[in-house]
Amino acid sequence: MNEIIAENNKTTYLTDFIDKTQIKSINSSHRKDSIISYFERLPDNLRDDRIMSSNKKNNLRECGSYLLFRDYYKISKVKLQRANFCGVDKLCSFCASRRAYKQQIKIEKYFEQNPNILKDNWFYIVLPVKHEINESFETVFNRLRLGLDKIRFAINNNKNGKGKKSFFSQFHGLFYSIETTFNHNNGWNVHVNILACSSVPFDYDLVEKINHHTGKFSYHSPELSLEWEKYTGSYIHNISKLNFDSNESIKKNLLEIFKYSVKFSELWDTQLFEFYEFTQGKRLIGAMGSFYSLKLDALLEGDIKLDDDFIDYLYKRFPDDYLVYTYKAQQ
Repeated sequence: MNEIIAENNKTTYLTDFIDKTQIKSINSSHRKDSIISYFERLPDNLRDDRIMSSNKKNNLRECGSYLLFRDYYKISKVKLQRANFCGVDKLCSFCASRRAYKQQIKIEKYFEQNPNILKDNWFYIVLPVKHEINESFETVFNRLRLGLDKIRFAINNNKNGKGKKSFFSQFHGLFYSIETTFNHNNGWNVHVNILACSSVPFDYDLVEKINHHTGKFSYHSPELSLEWEKYTGSYIHNISKLNFDSNESIKKNLLEIFKYSVKFSELWDTQLFEFYEFTQGKRLIGAMGSFYSLKLDALLEGDIKLDDDFIDYLYKRFPDDYLVYTYKAQQ
């Protein structure tokens, strides 16, 4: 959220952004109502009020019911100036979108302040772990976390000058996010998306592969495959070299990393609550090595400030029928 959109047509940029944001808010609200109802139907011995307190339930229900949009009409830009967010991004797709955008902005600002780093070797890597249909989310998640700990150890070895002992020891830093989906045919799928940076020449072979069903090309690293299998028992991966030659390519790849930690639409209430309950207090996004100081698990504070004249549009949602009304106030 807090996104800024610039278009030539004022009506389009304004109404499209407002409509899109309201739809996200309302759809997220319906899903959270369903999750709260599921929790309240649980037997007493399975219902932990510390996980879903009265205050948290109230915040979830009220999230997005107040949306203040600011239209900088002279320069055709609009942003979400203020809203009552619940902040429970592991249950709320509305807040998950906001968090993803803020992390993206945080890294973009870091790149702006350190432009030479974009000339280094950057790679986008996806690493899943093996799982059985009857395995719990906790089991699959912990298997992935063990692999991530091994990667962190390899990068720290590189930082401490202990030489190349791992595929990941050539990277001085990386950003990562853990993503979760659920398929009713094969169970929990937990994988990590990685944006890794190396300031030295990349000296591992990448083998080009083609999917005979889709015709799409991808790359495979035999060394990475062997190492990830050693860590987690899974050899499957996807790796590709990135070219940060434009702001658009930077935004696209950062969005791939941080866009969501769970695919809300693919989980029933049972699975979503299991995911939420276990990941309380657990970090699903972060940075390693030279990027660790960015503290991606903390939300970016503040907002984009523009000095141009603006018009405010206030939207409120009513609990029963989701009616919306508008209030305008000009600077």
